[in-house]
Amino acid sequence: GDKHILIGTADGKLVLYEASSLQVVHVMGGHTSPVSCITVHPGSENTPAGSMALTCSENDNTVRLWDLTKGRCGFVTKVKKKGGGGPSVIKFSPNGETYTYQHNHTHITTKSTSTDEILLDIDLGQQLFRVNDVAYITESFICAGLNNGGISVF
Repeated sequence: GDKHILIGTADGKLVLYEASSLQVVHVMGGHTSPVSCITVHPGSENTPAGSMALTCSENDNTVRLWDLTKGRCGFVTKVKKKGGGGPSVIKFSPNGETYTYQHNHTHITTKSTSTDEILLDIDLGQQLFRVNDVAYITESFICAGLNNGGISVF
């Protein structure tokens, strides 16, 4: 919500502040290199909005799920590097049931938040387009912004 501020640091930490006083609530370590992207859970029946976050680090090749209420990491997924960069963009779906991340510059992977099962795995490498960003259009459709100015929808 609007009661906290969450930042990722160059030394791989996630810092949660209370917004009105700027008091530190939690400092969470885990990444071994700069945090590339943060996405906060939008909330669902079982998960209050803002209680979880996902982060990724392009240099340490990991995706981490954080419990922001307890100030600790819930799980870590190591992303296989295939000649490109590690994960640099990550987004929760509108209902928080899935998340999508970009990695290896041309690859998009969508996983289940609850099981970490891969639901979609696409490599645009044959087309030589780098993925700059991903976004959910709906729960079922994801778009990717490409370095050639194009947008792909999956």
